Amino acid sequence: MVARPVAPPLSDFSLPDPVNASGPETLHTMTRVTSTDIAPISNLSRHTLTPLELTVLEKGLSYSPITRPDFFEIKIELQRFFRCIRLSNFYKDNPVQSPCSTTEFRPPSFFYPSFNRHAGEILTFEKMVLKDVETLSKGRNYTRFNFTYEENMALQGLKQRRDVVIKAADKVGGIVLQDIGNYKQEILRQLSDQDCYKTSTTDPTKQLSKEILELTTKGFDLGFISKKEYQFLNKKDPRIPVIYTLPKTHKNFTNPPGRPIVSGCGSISEPLCKYLDYFIKPFVPLTEAYTRDSMHVIMLYEGLNFSTETEILVTIDIQSLYTNIPQTQALATLSKILDTRDEPVQVPTWFLVEMMRIAMGKDYFMFDNQFYFHTKGVAMGATFAPNLANLYMADYEIQHIFSQSNPF
Repeated sequence: MVARPVAPPLSDFSLPDPVNASGPETLHTMTRVTSTDIAPISNLSRHTLTPLELTVLEKGLSYSPITRPDFFEIKIELQRFFRCIRLSNFYKDNPVQSPCSTTEFRPPSFFYPSFNRHAGEILTFEKMVLKDVETLSKGRNYTRFNFTYEENMALQGLKQRRDVVIKAADKVGGIVLQDIGNYKQEILRQLSDQDCYKTSTTDPTKQLSKEILELTTKGFDLGFISKKEYQFLNKKDPRIPVIYTLPKTHKNFTNPPGRPIVSGCGSISEPLCKYLDYFIKPFVPLTEAYTRDSMHVIMLYEGLNFSTETEILVTIDIQSLYTNIPQTQALATLSKILDTRDEPVQVPTWFLVEMMRIAMGKDYFMFDNQFYFHTKGVAMGATFAPNLANLYMADYEIQHIFSQSNPF
């Protein structure tokens, strides 16, 4: 099995490593340029932004430049649309009698149904649409671009730089430019923590694939998972997860620490993460200290009746929560919570806990052509990570805050 590295999110410019990119910082690396329009720009690199580059970056990393239409891609999307129409027509005459699994997870389907009825109408519609697209592709198409030629050249210049990394700032928003040497140095500093990470001399993909196959085969044979779920959980042609960081300029502007995020999209453990999150997510709103969002917090505050002279509101912050969650205790918490499900359950607790053990304990990623394992904590980027962290903290609160042992 050959695994391919995963690219970080498209909203980030991830640039290859340069040669001798690091070096002493100069005065203008500390210059902060801000925009009153869209995105504040923090330039911590040695590259001095031109007015055009600044204009481009102020539009934000999610800004999408308009390009000329790609009619080949349009035809591909149209075929997907036509397939949806045919599927809808097919299943009207062939309704699904019963669900094929306990969850919605299944591998991608390539079923392209033949017609039972309305064949003439649908075929005529498809031909008319394709004919119109063909006519448009041969005509003169005027595209109203949202970038000038000069701005587009500035954008291409930023993308081609080998000495600068451009990332979204953590929490506070905006865009941060860093020298590639400083960016790598911060990641390597974090990866040097032997309590949380260890290196691997070989690609772990093959061994991890074997363990997932053994567990899912057992689950399928025992009737815990359906055939479609079995196929979904065993990823074919996986990509290798990679790590990147978002600079925490709100903590230290001149030398910001990075928030580590493992991009596991398309990785071999991604299906396991999604499957596990399906089972643990419903428990989060049931926790005693659950808050849905900021508006929910405001509503709770409005219902409080306390004296400002004798009582104060306090919050607790966990430093690097995801990294510091003990995996053994997280598994114990998960087992305790899953055991509260109403009987009977099709997927037993031990099976889900074993799956979580693989997803957490065998979690790996690549940085600078080196493989790393997580030995502690949960990777920020895993689908189940936020909900597992919430449940772990909820269990901690039960033991230490909502109990007689609370020292406050």
